[in-house]
Amino acid sequence: MRGRSKLEKGMERTLCERLESARGQRSILEEIRITSPTSDDVGSLGDLIGGAEFDVWEDNSDWRKDRSWERSWNTGATWLQDIGGGKTPDIVLRSRPGRWSGENRVIIEV
Repeated sequence: MRGRSKLEKGMERTLCERLESARGQRSILEEIRITSPTSDDVGSLGDLIGGAEFDVWEDNSDWRKDRSWERSWNTGATWLQDIGGGKTPDIVLRSRPGRWSGENRVIIEV
């Protein structure tokens, strides 16, 4: 894991698992608190996401090795680095196409 600790990757994996299970149990989103939000009415991921359906996309350092990036959310090593301060985001919550826009909505750097 290039420059990433096992603890950091473990936290990322745990958060992704909680986010995945939140699709079936929305109260989990309320439990994931946001510290120092930029809006007064936002205190949790539930406040940000509301009723939108979403997919959880996790960056996996292995995608570069096996070319799985071709079917991955991250289509290149520099994608979104301007937003992430030169880093590839660890987790992206993307709204599902159809009723929603199918765009990246929440970007998480662990």
